[in-house]
Amino acid sequence: MKRRAARTIASWMLVFATSTLVSCGGSDGPAEPKPLTAQQSERLAQAGYTNYLAKGAEFEANSAFLLPGGTESLTLVGKIDWENHRGRALVRGEGKDAGITEVYWEEKFILERRPGLDTVISSMGGPTAAWIARTPDPAARQLDRLVGLIVGMATEQPDNAVLIQQKEDAAYLRDDELRGTKVEVLRYSDRSIYWLDAGDGSMLRFEGNSASGNAPVVIDVPSRTVVDPARPDAADVIPAEQIAEIYAGLMGS
Repeated sequence: MKRRAARTIASWMLVFATSTLVSCGGSDGPAEPKPLTAQQSERLAQAGYTNYLAKGAEFEANSAFLLPGGTESLTLVGKIDWENHRGRALVRGEGKDAGITEVYWEEKFILERRPGLDTVISSMGGPTAAWIARTPDPAARQLDRLVGLIVGMATEQPDNAVLIQQKEDAAYLRDDELRGTKVEVLRYSDRSIYWLDAGDGSMLRFEGNSASGNAPVVIDVPSRTVVDPARPDAADVIPAEQIAEIYAGLMGS
């Protein structure tokens, strides 16, 4: 991983990482979670680095934002190139992201495919099947927070296993099975839960939530492989600033 890119992604994820990753309510462990063994701590320490070594993966990510007036939900199914910090996914969403059908990202920008805007954009002289380019905004956008989590699942070096074992909330929750594979469900801290392959320790699922408990997220990684997410043609890309009024209306601002 390039150092410059690592710093960019770290700043991108800062808001989310400091306020959201607590265990999902759906991950009910035993009444009394057990302290991590040295081996379990080492597995947790290696999980993100194992993803980095794999270079890429296919994933499915689901998140929700529970609001007083209703729930915004979001599903991404696609590919992530952890080595080059690129990804592309099909999108299903409710709320602000309801009109997005596909998304592509690199370290400094996100491209959204919004077919509902094709007619108006083309009438303005833009592309007939536009991808809207914008800067990531994880503080305000559920989509960007989820993308940031997917990107951040790979780390360029292992964590410190000894420090993980010393964490007050780190714990073994249970043995389980996921997609036919035996797993250990381990709590890294009060902010994250990992489902790790009982055989090779690879991360098969990540669960998180917001500190207030209103933003659960589940990211599944069914396979790791080198991927090459196709970048949309430059001729089909239009900056959000060129349709600022229209875009602001979509965001409710």
